[in-house]
Amino acid sequence: MPDIVVVDEIGMVSFWLAHCIIQYFFRRPKPILFVAMGDPNQLRPVKTNHNVFSVSLDIPIIRIDLKESKRFSPEYESIIQQLRYYVDTNDETGLFTYICGTFPIVEHIDTTVLQKCTRALAYLKSTVEAYNNFYLKRLIQGPRIRLWTRTKEGMGTTYVDVKVGCHIFIIQNGVSLASNGTPLLFENYNAEQDCIECMDPVKKVMIQVQRNLKGEFPIVVGFAGTIHKFQGDTMDDDAIAMNFNGSRDLNLVYTALSRVKSINQIVALQL
Repeated sequence: MPDIVVVDEIGMVSFWLAHCIIQYFFRRPKPILFVAMGDPNQLRPVKTNHNVFSVSLDIPIIRIDLKESKRFSPEYESIIQQLRYYVDTNDETGLFTYICGTFPIVEHIDTTVLQKCTRALAYLKSTVEAYNNFYLKRLIQGPRIRLWTRTKEGMGTTYVDVKVGCHIFIIQNGVSLASNGTPLLFENYNAEQDCIECMDPVKKVMIQVQRNLKGEFPIVVGFAGTIHKFQGDTMDDDAIAMNFNGSRDLNLVYTALSRVKSINQIVALQL
């Protein structure tokens, strides 16, 4: 049994699940330090608004507020502080009024906007799929490569389309040295080994991705992603479009806008 247990992004865990996890470790005969880390202003758990930040626990807790001194540029830090104020006070009108007067708002993120972007975030999966389809069709040169599912019976009925040099995400552990959620650049399909080869743009190494037990290559095109997917990440892209798809979830809005280091990275924002 460990002496210290650390859970990151605890705000994404529902209150009752987090409570059960904490109580489990507190019942052990050996004392354990349980460290829960997260931003109370970011996304709430799916299908519930209650997490450890919004409900009092019946166990002794010490809360330590840490300041992220390196994520945001000095000019963006003041903007983030103002956004946090509106989220903390649950001031929807104040938040969106401030956003409209501060960020580059557009009525619609169209193809002209997307052509300027290196990354896109959206609330709805359907919007993400549309942006990724446009990315493959218009923003990446070369022919599409169709990676069919392959089973013991032969070729399956599902596939994923990619192009050489396109952004992808691995969406499953155990199929590569890279973990679930790792951004990669697709390089080629290795027919001899029946795997795909991708470049890790950060580590500058080639990564092989194998098929999973279903015979699929568990990857998705990674130009666009849901706001939920980027929870906890810091984005370095210099031209990002964000689409809230009409959501009035203050925590979701704050999460998206706090993924970047500078307001200059955001080229368009659709409410």
